Amino acid sequence: GSVHVDESRSIPGRGGYLCELADCWEHALKSGQIERSLRTAVTPQDRVTLQDYARRFAIVNAVESAQAETVQTGESVR
Repeated sequence: GSVHVDESRSIPGRGGYLCELADCWEHALKSGQIERSLRTAVTPQDRVTLQDYARRFAIVNAVESAQAETVQTGESVR
């Protein structure tokens, strides 16, 4: 079968949960944890799709980190 992200958690089949940190996704992809959890192989195309999805979190995490730093220092981030 194919591997994809089900944000609504409503698609039938085996599922797994990963936190919304890009590091979690990268570790799970590199270590094979996703494949073990889902009990299926992750194809090269599935891997690209999951990596693209994980990049979303990297961007969001970076923005949130910059915003938190702004709050701490009182300086504007541009």
